[in-house]
Amino acid sequence: MRPNRSLVFTILMVTTLSIALAGCDPSPDAASPAGQGETATTGANGDTADVFISLDSPAGPGSGKPSLFTTDDGRVLMSWLEPVGNFDAEPASTRRGRFALRFATFEGDTWSAPRTIAESEDFFVNWADFPVIIESGGMLVSHWLEMNGGRGTSYDIHITRSLDGGETWTESIIPHHDGTPTEHGFVSMVPEADGGFTAVWLDGRAFADSSEGAVREMSLRGTRFAADGTQEDVELLDPRICECCQTSAAYVGGNLVAVYRDRSDSEVREMYAVRRTADGWQEPVRVSHDNWQIRACPVNGPAIVGGETNGAVAWYSLREGVPEVKVAFSRDGGEHFLAPILLDRGPANEMDDGNPRQLGAPDGADDQSPPIPMGRVAIARVSPSQVAVSWIAAKGNSADIIIQTVDLDGTLGERLTIASTSSARASGFPRIARSGERLIIAWTEPSASPSLRTAAIPLPLH
Repeated sequence: MRPNRSLVFTILMVTTLSIALAGCDPSPDAASPAGQGETATTGANGDTADVFISLDSPAGPGSGKPSLFTTDDGRVLMSWLEPVGNFDAEPASTRRGRFALRFATFEGDTWSAPRTIAESEDFFVNWADFPVIIESGGMLVSHWLEMNGGRGTSYDIHITRSLDGGETWTESIIPHHDGTPTEHGFVSMVPEADGGFTAVWLDGRAFADSSEGAVREMSLRGTRFAADGTQEDVELLDPRICECCQTSAAYVGGNLVAVYRDRSDSEVREMYAVRRTADGWQEPVRVSHDNWQIRACPVNGPAIVGGETNGAVAWYSLREGVPEVKVAFSRDGGEHFLAPILLDRGPANEMDDGNPRQLGAPDGADDQSPPIPMGRVAIARVSPSQVAVSWIAAKGNSADIIIQTVDLDGTLGERLTIASTSSARASGFPRIARSGERLIIAWTEPSASPSLRTAAIPLPLH
């Protein structure tokens, strides 16, 4: 039975999930992962499944918000935010103080020494909206978010480039030119064949209009940059979307496809895709009909991986009130998507009737309770027909980081538990990327030291 709108729930807007979680403590103790070099992956039956190679993290104390990118030659870039002089700050979903945006490169078997992209006391440091880094034609591109003086979470996107491998970085530019003290973020960037790149983001400029009858909606916008940094026009891709879910973008065949969570007039928040063909940006299409109706943004966006012949989108949903993680493939450059493939499902749980973002905890829920999917998905290409998807599943104050392969024909690999972390918002979004015959994974454990963990997982997964 379809739940009442006031009872429709979301797992990921809660500070610590209360499905099987105990209250709203923003910084519960996290379970410890395997030590350096230990085996840690377990199969669905709990047995040791394969080697999990823990890597020395290049990030300093208190770091988090990792982003991974695989270069054309197989190296993996990782960016993150690291506190400067305030290492003892309490883990939280949004942090204040001076931070540095740093990056390192994984090549061979180790991370390089970290380098600083930028540093400021004005960064917007948030568990869900974080910087990314890419490489295009040898040029590095990254971005950060900077408070712009508006009310609440109002911030601008700052994009910077490096032409010398990260030794120096250009003065940042703001890709949106509206000048409003509103929110701009949740950026995806994709390399272009000509050495430039495209950026897509959530744009809140319409919220600056305070006139009577004004339509104040979050929109999806994008722009393209040439290799020399020259920017093309900013284009409106969708005028009404979910206010704070991540975007993701990749080339599927010859089309650039951006995926995001839409928002209908009746507050149904489905996965949508918009593609850019040789004729420009096309009308958005729905990825899957989940019928998730919710009055507040679930802060749980999709992830896409591209390919020459197909692409795949992973996402989290509450179809008919049941938490699910799913993936859908496209064989025609993002114009259509095949039927979704279910990866994980949890039981429906009642919510606080007065707060659609708050879940009710089942009686006796603790860290030994069965894990319930929370989403926070990531995806990587394993073979021309197969992808690996990661997500987290909560059990009390902790959460398992899970990874599973899925083939274009629907064949599922063994579901593996890679590590444990906190179920709090401060643990953020684990990321995965392929490097040769292994996957690199990065995740945050808010109360651990170091807090930003990395590991290599040999392929094939089994």
